[in-house]
Amino acid sequence: MYEFRKYLDLGNFRALFVFSTIRKADSLRLHVTVKDPAGNPCSFEMQKVEEDWKIIDAPKVPDWIMNNQSSLERLIDEEYKRF
Repeated sequence: MYEFRKYLDLGNFRALFVFSTIRKADSLRLHVTVKDPAGNPCSFEMQKVEEDWKIIDAPKVPDWIMNNQSSLERLIDEEYKRF
């Protein structure tokens, strides 16, 4: 398992996203954990769909995360370009 952490400035607060790889037989997924401004944890998964990382298996992801999905994709791509 590979894990990496990235900060993302979201205007009124700076969130630390923790990404952990999940190997599935046919795909690579990331389990993502972050705390909201009040300190409450939120977890969801992301999977590469064609060329884009998309949030999946996350029925209750807050809007502040969904609205920053492209920023999360950029953080992931930056990390994987290092290899």
